[in-house]
Amino acid sequence: MELSDFEKMVLEALIEGDPEENIIQQQLVDASIIDRDYTGVGLYTNIKVSENSPVLSKSNRYIEETPKTHLRHPELEAGAGVLPWFENGKISTLECYTYEGEWPKNETLFTVKECADDIQRVADVFRDRGSAN
Repeated sequence: MELSDFEKMVLEALIEGDPEENIIQQQLVDASIIDRDYTGVGLYTNIKVSENSPVLSKSNRYIEETPKTHLRHPELEAGAGVLPWFENGKISTLECYTYEGEWPKNETLFTVKECADDIQRVADVFRDRGSAN
């Protein structure tokens, strides 16, 4: 299996500006998909990187070092989040998750937004819901 257009879009946005962006891009050139697990509220895409691909300077990254981004979708008022996981110096999983609600069936409607731009928006959605109760 190959990366979907949605996965390619998200991964491109995630690694843009990463200090090791070129290495991750090289890993993705020949990468294949092991499987996709739709959880109902998100998606895990498990990625197999070629053994010959270059590795990152660290074998694993802490969550604080992992690039993240925010996704918008017409069916998700609060949007969704996405982040990659790394193992043994290679990208291993793409994790996508909603902040609330079910994962939309039509992934072509997702757009990528800067994380910082939408953090306050997501907080406002939940605050407004809490004050309405």
